[in-house]
Order: sequence, then C-alpha cells, then structure tokens
Amino acid sequence: MLRALGDGVAPPAGLEDATVARLAREGLLGRPRWRRLGPGLAAAAAVALFAAGLAVGERRAGVRAADPGVKRYVLLLYDAPDEGAMTSSDRERRVSEYRDWAQDVRRRGGRIEGEKLEDEALRLGPAEPAPGRPIGGYFVVSAADDAAALAIARSCPHLKHGGAIEVRAIAKT
Repeated sequence: MLRALGDGVAPPAGLEDATVARLAREGLLGRPRWRRLGPGLAAAAAVALFAAGLAVGERRAGVRAADPGVKRYVLLLYDAPDEGAMTSSDRERRVSEYRDWAQDVRRRGGRIEGEKLEDEALRLGPAEPAPGRPIGGYFVVSAADDAAALAIARSCPHLKHGGAIEVRAIAKT
C-alpha cells in the first residue's frame, strides 16, 4: 500500500511484519473466523457454498435436470459467406441478436446454451464441414422430438444472415 502512495518508494524492510505483530499483541488482529470454526465445519460450509453456486449457475444458464421424454440437440452454425468481411460493430450486433434469440427461447420455456467458437480449428482426418464453411458457433437445445428441434433451429437468426445450421441429436451415453 505504501508503494502505491509513494511513487515507487518501497516501505522500510520489516515494516509489515512489525505492524502485524503489534496489532496481534494488542488484540486488534485475530484469527480468521473460518479457522475458529474447525476444519470439519469449514469444509462443510465450503461444500454447501459450492453446491449453491452450481444451482444458481444452472438456473441462470437455463439448464435444468433432464426430462425423460426430452432429447438434446446440437445446432452447428456454419459461417455465412459475409462472415469474414464483417466489422467489429457488425459482429457485436449479430452476437446481440443471437443472445436475444436465445433469451427468447428460454423465456418460452426452452433449454438452450451456446458459444461462439474461435476462427482456428484443429482438424483430424479428411472430413470437411458439410457446407464447406467453418463452424462459427453452436447451441445445445432440448426438444421433445426432431420436429421441435427443427422449429427452434428455423427461428435462429443465423439463417437470415445466410448461414447454414446442422441439427444433430445428442446420443445418450
């Protein structure tokens, strides 16, 4: 802290140790509360906080426990022909449009999550993407059947921008 105040001037050697020792002697510096709880109680509290964080994160992401009659699908988004010529503001608008679409799917009770992928890909084998364009992103959705998954895919703004979408069911493993 002293360095931040003094234009790079270092505090005298041992100042921090001396300050901490004096505060402890005068009873102004105690053990952290978590140490007083004991290791077992502290571990239990940590596990409870971790579980609560997972539950909140799943709820915010729109992920729920799998229903027996619901299948999961991946929507692979192949880049539109104009993708490479887009400006950064064009990309921001498009990402915002996709985000709004995904939020709308969630508001209507659907389960959806997705990510934009980096431009570079690591490929193995001779296979090329079906439309001959790179996959720029994906969404994972839950739907009752193939027709419902296709309906979600048809509503994706990616199609109106000239991109292609491949819909594939995720196999139960």
